[in-house]
Amino acid sequence: MRKFPNASILSIITRDVEDGVFDLLFISVKSVPDYFNEPNPYWYEGKGKKGSASIIWQNLKVRQWFACGKDEDIHKLYDEVLLAGIITIDSVNIKLNLPKFIKDTLKLNPSFDESQDETENLITEDLEYFPQQFRQKENLQILSGYKPSSESIKPFFPIGLYYDNFIYQHIKEGRFGIREFRQPYLTFHGVLDSVKKTDNIEAMTGFYQENFVTECKYTVVFKNISRTDIGRSLINQSNELFYTDIIDTSGKGTVTIIINDLAVIFRKG
Repeated sequence: MRKFPNASILSIITRDVEDGVFDLLFISVKSVPDYFNEPNPYWYEGKGKKGSASIIWQNLKVRQWFACGKDEDIHKLYDEVLLAGIITIDSVNIKLNLPKFIKDTLKLNPSFDESQDETENLITEDLEYFPQQFRQKENLQILSGYKPSSESIKPFFPIGLYYDNFIYQHIKEGRFGIREFRQPYLTFHGVLDSVKKTDNIEAMTGFYQENFVTECKYTVVFKNISRTDIGRSLINQSNELFYTDIIDTSGKGTVTIIINDLAVIFRKG
């Protein structure tokens, strides 16, 4: 069985306050299309390994901490920062100060054929918490690798981690944290009536991808606009495909993925 991507990356931007204590300037979690097989997150050299991160902006004493790991482990590290203001790396406790904030979640837009990650934002009204130099567009472009670096300012790792003006646009609106939640991938389409050669849909076929739990049963259920079942099929975990005849040819309605008895994905058509 193929393995669905399960890796996320964590980037934390801090400013030195005192030994072992830092102000959190920006934090992000991004899901990536890779499979991570190690039991613990990997902290990169000079970016958190052994509890140490190099300064990338001398004047402000800015550092970047960067790790890759399984989705659940990276999200656990992120939650530790928010709940306790601390992160532990190789038995070293890193104390992080955060401004007062609220969480805002960008929900998925239901669609017939779309896969996108849900996003959680951390928002503060205290823009003065961020150093003025950190709010300047040109400085953030240098940090993000879109303007030449200098001896005093080095770019984030890896190059291209953030698109041009990503941090600037978020910071100026008080957003200092961006977290992505990976979603399973679902796509499907109608099969036309090949016998009568009409535009009526006689079946639905599709593809559903995630890290399946072998003991669980995955079912796709199609309903029409009256919420009546018009077709359902078990999803083949070996090839991630499904196919079902349908009794309503309008092509309008909803599709739901059910794991055992729990509906986990909903799409509107």
